[in-house]
Amino acid sequence: MPERLSAREMVALVADDVSEIPYPERQSKPDGPLTWQGYRDSIAVVRPSGRG
Repeated sequence: MPERLSAREMVALVADDVSEIPYPERQSKPDGPLTWQGYRDSIAVVRPSGRG
């Protein structure tokens, strides 16, 4: 079975150059199981008590 390539290696096969897309600084601390910014606020709509 062939070796799996990383995402960067795959992109390098089809592109000459790759630039990172600029992104804004975090406005709040990450939260939730995957450290998603705003996770707790988004589940508050589903679970009004805010308990996860």
